[in-house]
Amino acid sequence: MKKNMYYRFAYRRSLVINSFLSNSFVSACSWPRLLLEVFLRRDMGERYFSLASAITIATLLAVGPVADSLFSFLFMKRHVFIWPSLNWDMISWYAFIAAFISFSLKRNREIKRDANTFDFSRFSLSSGEIDPWFSEVKLFGRVATPRSIETLYEPGMCFLAGVGLVLLWQPVGYLIIVCSILYSLSYVAAYRIGDNFVLDKADEIIAGKNQFRAFVDDTGIDGFRFRSRKPESRADRERFIHSFSALDEDPFNVL
Repeated sequence: MKKNMYYRFAYRRSLVINSFLSNSFVSACSWPRLLLEVFLRRDMGERYFSLASAITIATLLAVGPVADSLFSFLFMKRHVFIWPSLNWDMISWYAFIAAFISFSLKRNREIKRDANTFDFSRFSLSSGEIDPWFSEVKLFGRVATPRSIETLYEPGMCFLAGVGLVLLWQPVGYLIIVCSILYSLSYVAAYRIGDNFVLDKADEIIAGKNQFRAFVDDTGIDGFRFRSRKPESRADRERFIHSFSALDEDPFNVL
């Protein structure tokens, strides 16, 4: 497969940093997103859902209030140390952790397979099946799409649940609110990555189609133009243009 060297050098590189930041943000949000996804999704991919990660998250959430209370008792002397799980406002916190573990075990059972085989009929990085109920939701007369469900409806529902808990003075509500915001933003970033991939392919096709006219004849169309000095003679320009494309030696390279 031929690749357009000028496009990749002059245009593609400018998107590398943005792409890196977007991918880093999506990766950083994987744990906050998982806190909600186990309740919202089913049949996740075996390489997407990790029971070990779920247990790690649950452990950190469980010991966090204890560590904070112990720190306050030892160093700030603000109150007498009481095991946080006995405080009435922490009951919902540990109830949420228990529910999270229960649903995580359920999701793990859904992806169990024979240890000696792979299921090649299933996308192993799937984030899970969206509840069909969301497809019936309409906002401002518009039917829900997978994009609107993942970036708006799913996190929005969790956000409202978190607000309700905060109004009841339950600290777990703040956790759910933060996770729902990160949930939405991470999917917005993921869709942005996908959009840029498609646009990048379209732009590369346009650049390949117009680079001869843009470089040789100075008549590029579709908004594409060469930003460079060029040889004076048409013959020299034609010789140059043939070196602007090269075979992609990596069959798995999609950039």
